[in-house]
Amino acid sequence: MEYTFLEKLGITKNEARIYITLINEGQMTIGNIIKKVGLHRGSTYNIIQRLIEKGLISFVDKENKRYYQASNPRILFSLIEKKEKELDLEKRYIIKLIREIKDRKTIANKSVDISVTLGLKAFKNFFREMLNELESTGDEYYFIGNSNELIRHLGVNYYQYTQNRKAKLGIKSKIILGESSRKSQEKVVGKVRYVEENIITPASTWMYKNKIIIVVWDINPIIILTIKSESVFRSYKRFFDVLWNKPTYFSDLENFEGEYISLMKNCRYLKIMSRLNSVPFIIYPKKENEFVEMRRYVRRKRKTFYSLKFDVKVLKMYKRLWKRKIPTYFLINLSGIEFLFNIMMKKKGYKWIVDYVNKLKKEIKRYNAKVKVIKYTPIFIYISHNKLIKVLSNRSENIYGMISLDPRIINEYNNIFDAYFDMGEDIFDFLEEYLKKNKK
Repeated sequence: MEYTFLEKLGITKNEARIYITLINEGQMTIGNIIKKVGLHRGSTYNIIQRLIEKGLISFVDKENKRYYQASNPRILFSLIEKKEKELDLEKRYIIKLIREIKDRKTIANKSVDISVTLGLKAFKNFFREMLNELESTGDEYYFIGNSNELIRHLGVNYYQYTQNRKAKLGIKSKIILGESSRKSQEKVVGKVRYVEENIITPASTWMYKNKIIIVVWDINPIIILTIKSESVFRSYKRFFDVLWNKPTYFSDLENFEGEYISLMKNCRYLKIMSRLNSVPFIIYPKKENEFVEMRRYVRRKRKTFYSLKFDVKVLKMYKRLWKRKIPTYFLINLSGIEFLFNIMMKKKGYKWIVDYVNKLKKEIKRYNAKVKVIKYTPIFIYISHNKLIKVLSNRSENIYGMISLDPRIINEYNNIFDAYFDMGEDIFDFLEEYLKKNKK
């Protein structure tokens, strides 16, 4: 039995692996299942629970042990029937959509052109024509859907071809994907936002110029519905903008690091209110090995969880910003910089701190960075002209926060940052006071 057949019935690949294993092996304990499929214990428990809820497996307790077994394969017929009903509803939806659009006699641009094509070849023709048209006009396209569907139906090689082609032609795009696409190892060319999975419909939608292209994947052959209408395009674009500007959230370090790097890549200015670990040039970056050595020592003392690899990457990004003369403003926690200086005083001594401060002053002036310290930073925020990252919690071994592209929200936090920045103490005044206070 192939995984792909079960996946079409709404069963994930790992669910299918466990289900097929139980069909082949018969009754098994959780330990034997883990050994056979090679998944983590926690993941295996969760998958088994989902399979039980779907009626695909059951269990029996014998001699203080629980054994799992596959249910009668006839249960698959009920899943097929359920899928057929869903596909029938999607067909009806498309037919209804076509009728509604055709029935609208008074559309703003007085014309609606609708066409329907079928099959993967037709999709490839559409995609090629779209890229060629966008290359000649320089327009941007907008997409809502899941990149996984393209890979599932046309393969990884074709997906990679489309992304490489976009990059080569310099095609601009804004792409909204479901969270499941975030885990994909394949690159996405364009500006990307991830939203909750339940917002993404089974169909994929492309928008450019006055065209809307809707692709329904779960019907064989696939349906490509093309609508040419200025007013319909505006309606879809308004919906896209709402989703694009809707705040999204990250809940792990990897996502935060990706959003942080993305914010820095194209910013026209950068404002950061955070702890010391967000301002890498405070750790004197003239030599990367010194930077890594000091960072590693601070980490052991403070038990932070940001990776050194990420620190070095951010440091290089900052240097690129300063090379482009991008204005940068930092408001950092007073306790953080005092903590750093105190532990380095114990490790290196006062003379080393004096030398370090002198180097640091030159470095800040050279990069023309505006740095202030404040006793308490009430919020941790990272702001550019078109993006806001707000960290809501990082007290555990993870990080949680919000991302917004809404200009109104960005402007509000800009005002908050500026108000606190005006209250901060200049970094040079702080350094002078620190040396006087600790002179021996």
